[in-house]
Amino acid sequence: MACVIENIRYRHAAHCYLADPEYGVRFTEAAGLSMDKVKELSPLNQEGNY
Repeated sequence: MACVIENIRYRHAAHCYLADPEYGVRFTEAAGLSMDKVKELSPLNQEGNY
């Protein structure tokens, strides 16, 4: 995931968190992302915008 832009990493982390919160937390930590931001972004809208 290192070559993926940050927005996509956050999108993936939010999807992981929605599917399985424990896995989402582990992925977020491993990717060096902010868990607060992932939680903020997890309620996705229909356009896929955050």
